[in-house]
Amino acid sequence: MKSKQRRGLFVCRAESSESSRAAQALASLDNVDVVITDPDKLNHEHGSLDLIVTAQETLLEAVAAANERLGLPGMSVETVRRTLNKAQLKATLQKAGINTPRYKLVRDAGELS
Repeated sequence: MKSKQRRGLFVCRAESSESSRAAQALASLDNVDVVITDPDKLNHEHGSLDLIVTAQETLLEAVAAANERLGLPGMSVETVRRTLNKAQLKATLQKAGINTPRYKLVRDAGELS
């Protein structure tokens, strides 16, 4: 049985080889239709979205906020914030019993000596 086609929006800051490779990887999935168009015309020309994704860390929070506002699946803004805060992420992993490399949170250069 063939999977239902989903309509997705891949978000990137600018054309780059990394963004291009990520879009090609998404396009190769059987049940994902990658649409590249002007976001203002997206809904009018192509209909509603099933998901919004990005491969760029700097856009994760904005994509999560858009998904939340539109009621689409994906990581929540809070999850993205916790994940991007490396000290908080490591503490969460350690609390769950997952081994992580030692680290020290440094707030200013004086703590390095």
